[in-house]
Amino acid sequence: MEKHRYKENETGYSAEIEHGPDEVAFAERRLNRLIELNAEYAALSKREVSDETHLPGAVGYERSFAILGLWTGILPPAAFFLRLATDSPGDDVGAYFLITSLVTSAAAATGYFTGKIVGKIVRELDQFSLPARFAMLPFVGTTWGILAGGAGGAPIFLFGAIPGAVIGAAAGCAALPVFSLLHSALRQGDVIERRHLYPSAIGVAATLAALILGFPA
Repeated sequence: MEKHRYKENETGYSAEIEHGPDEVAFAERRLNRLIELNAEYAALSKREVSDETHLPGAVGYERSFAILGLWTGILPPAAFFLRLATDSPGDDVGAYFLITSLVTSAAAATGYFTGKIVGKIVRELDQFSLPARFAMLPFVGTTWGILAGGAGGAPIFLFGAIPGAVIGAAAGCAALPVFSLLHSALRQGDVIERRHLYPSAIGVAATLAALILGFPA
């Protein structure tokens, strides 16, 4: 049974509580339970700090899709301008090189940074069934491609933003579902190893570039 004694201090009255054996045992049980909960919370927080802490050399959703956006912003536009330069051999090669550098830099930067947002969206879509997920991914990829492609085409006197957005929409619509399928198959938990990520991302972007180069005029 608790006994209360009161004494006056500088801020008023405080109670001194004398605990019996039952109260001490109860307090010890509560303290042990609190320690267990704190340990569980610390373990959970450690898992959620970063996806990349699970495996050495592993990458989480956001960076994975940012890498895809980077390479998709480089290889397909470069292939497009290479195709133009090949079909028009009399034109100034230096001008093509300058335009290609501007377009790929803008598209790659936009694809990389917006890819982090796309990675978060794909993580949320993974909660849906496979058919529902792949029904939504082309729309996400199309929107992503419009942003990156429009930004890539904008350096060409701003008028290039429209064809850039059209080409980017087609590239994003095709690239995102394919890469998402590879990512789902190769990832472990929420992360994918770099040795699997880079061949997948570069392979998807290179396939699009090959299709552009081989597309009949």
